[in-house]
Amino acid sequence: MTYSLPHLYLENKCYHFHIPEPDNKDLFQLTTSLPHGNYDPSSKTWIFTSLEKNHPLWIKILKLQRIRIDPSILQELAPLFQKLNAHIDLKNYSKRTRRTYLFWNYKALEFIQCQPQYVREEDLIEYLLYLKVEREIRGTTLLSAQCSLLFYYKDATGFLPDLKFPSVKKEKVLPEILSFEEVQRIIQLTQNTKHRLLLEIAYSAGLRVSEAVQLKPSDLDPQRKTLRIAQGKGKKDRLSILSDRVFQDISNYLESYSIFPKWLFPSGRQSHLPLSIRSAEKVFEQAKLRAKIIKKVSFHSLRHAFATHLLELGTDIRYIQSLLGHESLRATQIYTRVTMQKLHTIRSPYDQLMDRQQTNKYT
Repeated sequence: MTYSLPHLYLENKCYHFHIPEPDNKDLFQLTTSLPHGNYDPSSKTWIFTSLEKNHPLWIKILKLQRIRIDPSILQELAPLFQKLNAHIDLKNYSKRTRRTYLFWNYKALEFIQCQPQYVREEDLIEYLLYLKVEREIRGTTLLSAQCSLLFYYKDATGFLPDLKFPSVKKEKVLPEILSFEEVQRIIQLTQNTKHRLLLEIAYSAGLRVSEAVQLKPSDLDPQRKTLRIAQGKGKKDRLSILSDRVFQDISNYLESYSIFPKWLFPSGRQSHLPLSIRSAEKVFEQAKLRAKIIKKVSFHSLRHAFATHLLELGTDIRYIQSLLGHESLRATQIYTRVTMQKLHTIRSPYDQLMDRQQTNKYT
């Protein structure tokens, strides 16, 4: 297989480095001094049984020119995304942001197949088009990919200091809202005490799943009837409310432990660790099945229900904003579009039409 660019790839448990001639004499000369390699002149390919990480010649080769290479092989030769990780540390971003930024930048290199310093703006735009057209990802996900790439290529490394992407219009999707009765069924039909309490607290305090699993008994304040959410989204602490009933359930639950747990919801197998996010999501999925709910809802829907139900009960939207930890009121205002508080009082014009028809019938 021939490529216009030099190509380093894995085949039959060996690393093949194809170097087209005659334009790559410097590259070829450097490669002759690398360990564990043999040259096959018929295919113009060096074959290596192994690669040495941080070998000065490999580092020099990677800097010399653009090479067709997968990031899985690239990180065997040299550390990948060091500057990205360092910049995230300096910004004090969350673990979730780190995972997101690393994910999208790794996936971009899988698509582009070259060293990061040789990535061009058109390569990244082609990748984003692939995500939108071929993968059909939503606008919010595309925006996440854009932010990740901009952070690395523009801010962290300066490889592309003038990098810009077309603006993305996010879809305005209304969340599915669980009714009071549906939330009640989800909780009441969950027999496991720990799992039921997890769902109760998530709904009663309007928590994200990541916040719910990270709770500690010390975060509870029964006297003030509040719950402290430590370092939630955006690395912000906040307070939320809890019902008297839930506090009583928590007290009964904690009495079942002979030793006071570090985490309110410890992992079943490793009690020194909190319950995983995926385990919590499975708890909700199973509860949803038991409650025979067909709506497209997730653990996060308990948070949506918390906000919507408070709004329907007449709670000031600014209090709801504070309880949810929203920086902007605009994020909270989406619940004004899904509340049934006013919709129940509005009559369809079709009912008016039928009333007139009925009146005319008897006149």
